[in-house]
Amino acid sequence: MAVRDVFNRSTTFGGALSADGTRVLFDEFTAGFLAQQLGLGYQQRVSRIYELAGDTQYFVVGRPEGQLTMGKVVGPKGASEAFIYKFGDACKAENNTIQLQGQAGCGATAAAVSQFKYTAFNVILQNVGMNVRAEDMLIQQQFAMMFVGLEAA
Repeated sequence: MAVRDVFNRSTTFGGALSADGTRVLFDEFTAGFLAQQLGLGYQQRVSRIYELAGDTQYFVVGRPEGQLTMGKVVGPKGASEAFIYKFGDACKAENNTIQLQGQAGCGATAAAVSQFKYTAFNVILQNVGMNVRAEDMLIQQQFAMMFVGLEAA
């Protein structure tokens, strides 16, 4: 519904979004892990080459690679340690997955809700960091990881 605005602007409400359904699953690390932030990037290298004898262009596509970053609050005993040893061990990377799934929308029907699911495969931990702030005394950890493949559903 269009609204007559006090500044003489035409505005229309486009809907509302809620991300309450978003979840991150780290194999068996789901509850009590206290993850606060997750960043995911997946790219493939693409080079452009030209044919000298004409105006033809070609794409040469390289291998894909992915990165994950995560921030979490140190919480229940053992959760962080178990995560570090599982994802830090290159010999376990064959079975390591991290899944980000969620939905956004306030509709009562599935058509009104946008859903997503990404699964990163063969995840390995590359870097661990930690910081604490005096005002809240929360110990925060940062992780940098890499992965081989990404599935979107």
